[in-house]
Amino acid sequence: MGYDLHLTRAEEWFDSELVPIPEPEWNAIARSALQVSTHYAAGEASPVYQFEDSADSPTMQWGHGQVTVWGAGETDIAALVALAERLDARLMGDDSETYPLE
Repeated sequence: MGYDLHLTRAEEWFDSELVPIPEPEWNAIARSALQVSTHYAAGEASPVYQFEDSADSPTMQWGHGQVTVWGAGETDIAALVALAERLDARLMGDDSETYPLE
């Protein structure tokens, strides 16, 4: 199992439904701000996004008021932080650390 990152407006990522990022807002920003490819996972209602510039780029999907990011590496952090800023959110890890790390 990998380590997930979360784009969230909440103080803790697991409370994202209390201060949600609306799915239409996420989809609009993802489609306009990123060069991404979009696909739908089997049985999923929300699209999965992936940066087009790398075959190893993370995947991102909205759910429960947040965007979960899977497979992010150190080189992806700057782009994900910029994306969080566009959403008036923050990038947070599973252990509640925020990025960029200080």
